[in-house]
Amino acid sequence: MPVYVFVPLLVVALLAGFGVAYMLLRNRQGNGAIAIEAKATQTLSEAETQAKEKLLEAKEEAVKVRTAAEQEAREYRVQSQQIEKRLLQKEENLDRKGEDLNRRERELTGKEKGLDSSRTPTASRSASFSASPT
Repeated sequence: MPVYVFVPLLVVALLAGFGVAYMLLRNRQGNGAIAIEAKATQTLSEAETQAKEKLLEAKEEAVKVRTAAEQEAREYRVQSQQIEKRLLQKEENLDRKGEDLNRRERELTGKEKGLDSSRTPTASRSASFSASPT
């Protein structure tokens, strides 16, 4: 093969080889970019999923805290009602005892007046008996 044919074929073959190598390199870079984009999409998707899970956990915790607070408020209300009921019963008992004491005091006062009135005629009779000389 003559040199004037061989050299141009060699140049063409080298250019073709560089062209193919360049295309393969571009293709790999393109695939790498696609792989990186896919990895980024997957990572973003996982981050969104984790964020949703954390939000759900926070909502569940908020519900638990609210439920516990409501339960505590109910217990406090029941306890307050029981204390109020006991205080009312004690007040009623004290009122009854006060009324009983007032009634007894009136009875005693009446009995004392009765005794005083029965003693007064007896005392005057005793005085009249001791004053008469029989």
